[in-house]
Amino acid sequence: MNVCKSSNIKSIVFTGQCVHDIDLLAEEIIMIPSNDVQIIQECHDIISHIVCELVEEIVDLKTVNEWEQIKNEFKNGYKFLILDRDGVVNITKPNGYISSFSEFVFTDGFKSNIKLLSECFDRIFITTNQAGIGKGIMTENELLTLHECMLSEIKKLGGSIDKVYYSKGIDDTDKTRKPNTGMAENIKRDFPDIDFSKTIVVGDSFADRLFANRINAKFILVQ
Repeated sequence: MNVCKSSNIKSIVFTGQCVHDIDLLAEEIIMIPSNDVQIIQECHDIISHIVCELVEEIVDLKTVNEWEQIKNEFKNGYKFLILDRDGVVNITKPNGYISSFSEFVFTDGFKSNIKLLSECFDRIFITTNQAGIGKGIMTENELLTLHECMLSEIKKLGGSIDKVYYSKGIDDTDKTRKPNTGMAENIKRDFPDIDFSKTIVVGDSFADRLFANRINAKFILVQ
């Protein structure tokens, strides 16, 4: 609390009806008007959940703003879009690999924006590191089937993806694994008209940012 005070960091104290020295250090005090420890703790639990809900709402709003930024870059002359898959197109599976479409869930930002993005940008690609194939956790055929289902659902949403590129490599020795530029080179080979200086890379990791820097594209972080 002393560090917060000296560093101008706002602090909030949850307390009961009794007055404590720590109250003198807090910017805000949420005081439960009771001396019953059980009642105080139950109220603190409720307030903690409310705070978490408010934080989630702020994070959701930030995500919407990031997708708005992507759409606005079209007005600034950007014509091409490269989307990372896990974390941008779909919700990431914690500590694991999505091996079937039954585990695949579109992010709210992607789902609500892909139609307009497809109308704005000349080409949209999806790139994804899928080390699960190299590790033997899933097969390449399983991934291809998943992507067929994904593209079908994107079409139903009014969106259009020119092509999906993936890496099977388990480490950076594979030139196609981001942040290496192999997938970008494959895009350029298949679509010679693409200009990476007029391309936006959308990702959720430092590897995506480094990938964008290496191909001279603009990077937008979606968290």
